[in-house]
Amino acid sequence: MRIREMHTDILGISDVNELAVQYKSRLLQILEKTAPMKAVTVTQRPQFPWHTCDTAQQKSNLRDLEKNRWKRTGNASDRINYSQARNIYARHMKYNQQNIVTQQVLECDKDSKKLYALVNKLTCTVDGCHGSKCSIRYCRPRPAVDSVESKVWVS
Repeated sequence: MRIREMHTDILGISDVNELAVQYKSRLLQILEKTAPMKAVTVTQRPQFPWHTCDTAQQKSNLRDLEKNRWKRTGNASDRINYSQARNIYARHMKYNQQNIVTQQVLECDKDSKKLYALVNKLTCTVDGCHGSKCSIRYCRPRPAVDSVESKVWVS
């Protein structure tokens, strides 16, 4: 149904509320026909405290240099620019991570229980994972990932 046809169908309605209901239902019909609602799975990953707005901007710039410049052109100068940006980003992330971990260690003060719990939190995949197959040296944090299914309009 076209919007032009909607006007002819609703000209006889005198109640404003009924008119609004008719407009809404017809517009939803048109929207459903042209861009039906589809289920999309959105994955929400946990945020680490060392990921800041600044690092997100740097990563965006890094991806832009890689995809839109170096990979597209193949120029040696673009590759050098990408490498320099990548190194700056890596140093910035390492600096942020070191500062936050240092701050967490200092917050433990001289409480060995808090410090031990912090070490476990930073090195293990799950609480109490130090079984026979686990070695602290090889454990890495694996945060939980939540997937949420929601419906959105897709054209």
